[in-house]
Amino acid sequence: MNKMSIKEYLFGYVIIKLPQNADKHLDMFIKNRIIFKTRNTDGNVKTIMVPYSEIKRIKSVSSDEYSNFEIKYCGLPKMIFKYKNRPGILAGIIIFALITGFFSFLVWDIEVVGNNELSDTYVLDTVKEYGLYKGVMRSSVDIDGLCQKTMINDGSIGWLSVNFRGTKAYVEVIEYGKEKKKDKSMNAQNIVAARDGRILEIDVYRGVAAVEAGDTVKAGDLLVSGIVESAESGYKLKKSEGRVIAEVEDTFRIEIPYTYTQNVYTGNTSREKSVFLFGREIKLLKNSGNVYDKCDIIKNVKRVELFDKIELPIEISEKLYNEYKETTVVISEKSAAEIAYKELEKYLIRLASEADITRKSVKSISTESAYVIEAQIYHTEEISKPMQISISKSG
Repeated sequence: MNKMSIKEYLFGYVIIKLPQNADKHLDMFIKNRIIFKTRNTDGNVKTIMVPYSEIKRIKSVSSDEYSNFEIKYCGLPKMIFKYKNRPGILAGIIIFALITGFFSFLVWDIEVVGNNELSDTYVLDTVKEYGLYKGVMRSSVDIDGLCQKTMINDGSIGWLSVNFRGTKAYVEVIEYGKEKKKDKSMNAQNIVAARDGRILEIDVYRGVAAVEAGDTVKAGDLLVSGIVESAESGYKLKKSEGRVIAEVEDTFRIEIPYTYTQNVYTGNTSREKSVFLFGREIKLLKNSGNVYDKCDIIKNVKRVELFDKIELPIEISEKLYNEYKETTVVISEKSAAEIAYKELEKYLIRLASEADITRKSVKSISTESAYVIEAQIYHTEEISKPMQISISKSG
C-alpha cells in the first residue's frame, strides 16, 4: 500500500482505476501535463492517484471515456463533505486539520543514507548539533550552513547534503577517506598470510608466488610478492593478486557444569507505555520503582499511521516486564556429556557449511564440577591478506 503525504491528505486526492486502454490515457495526461502517481498495475489495468485540483482537467481531456473510469475520492475534503450537516464532527475535523497543517511545517522524520562505517545515530547527533532534528521548523534549518559546518568540523564526514520530501528529511553522507581508501587499493601490494596454516592450494593471478603447496606459514608471512623482476628496470612493483587455501587449526572448548542457575518465569508481567512526539517522551502508564527484582524487558515501538496511510510523527512504545526466579539445577555427568557433545555437533555443522573439515581431535574430561570437551578442528580457509608495499626514499 502506497503511503500518502500529509499535503495530499489535507488537500484531497482521487484514486482512478483506468480501463484496459490505460496507456492511451496516461499518454494523454502526460501530454496535457496532468499530475498523477501510478499506484499499481494489474495486467493492462492501471490505478493512479491525482490531486483534487486535477480532476476537472481529466474530465476535459477524457470526456468521451471519463464515465468508464472507476473513481474514488479520498482525503480531508471528502470527510468534510460527508459530515457537513453534523457541525460537532465537522468542527473536530477542521480543528484536527489545522493542527495537522501546522505540524506539516515541522520535520517529522529523518533518514540517513550513504553511511557504511558511521551509524545512523552518529549522523543524526551530528546534524542535530547544527539545527536539524525531529520537531524543528523546516524553514528554520540553514541547510547550507549545516552542510558546511559538518564537513569542516567533522573529520569522519567528507560530504553531506539534506533534502526535504514533505515532512521527512533525507541526510545523504559520504564518509571521509572512502575514495582515498579505494585509490590505495590500486597501489602495489603483496599478499601475506592472515593466520597460521599449511598451504594446500595457491593460485597466483598477478605477482610471484613465495610459497608452494605443503609449506607451513605463520601469520604475516609473504605468500605472493608484488615485486617482479624486469629486464629493463631491474624490478617492477605490481598489485599482486591471488587465492591461497590453507589448512588452519581452531580450538573448540565447552564446559558444562553439573550445577548451574536457571531462570524460571513466574508468569507475572507488567507493562509500561509511552508516547514519543518528535522524539519527546510522554508517559502513559508508568511503573513506580523497580517492578520486579529480576525480569526480562521486551520493548516494542510502533509508528502511528492515520487511516493506515499517513505516517504521523508519533511513536507508541510499550515495555513488557516478565518476572523470573533463579533456581538451582543439578544434572548428572551423563547429562552434562550429552549436552557438551550436542554443542560440539552444532559447531561442526556450522563450520562444515563454510569450509571443509580435514581432521579433528577431541578430548573429554570430567572434573569435580563440570564435564569438559576440548577439540582441535583442522579445516580449509582462504588466508590471503593484501598488504601495501611501502617504499622509503633516502636522500
